[in-house]
Amino acid sequence: MEIKPVGRYILVERDVVSSANEGDIIIPDCAIDNQSFEATIAKIGSTGLNDEDGTIDFTVKVGDKVLLSKYEGNEVKLNGSEYMFVTEKDILAII
Repeated sequence: MEIKPVGRYILVERDVVSSANEGDIIIPDCAIDNQSFEATIAKIGSTGLNDEDGTIDFTVKVGDKVLLSKYEGNEVKLNGSEYMFVTEKDILAII
């Protein structure tokens, strides 16, 4: 199935960050109280919006690694992978 975000929406794929070494205790993600997470831009919509509700080009592009707030976006499963729809306002930084 192909999916294309419309308008100001951006489709991101959450990056799996593993800091475990051999012999380490593995703590599940749900037990870690992170306030943000990393993701990769998978697809972008057609336009962004500025504060005056005018259309502008997106600052991010497909393939960019970004930092998002933990509670932003709408999760969706597609072809066995987990993605999120966010807006550019939800993105904290490009990393």
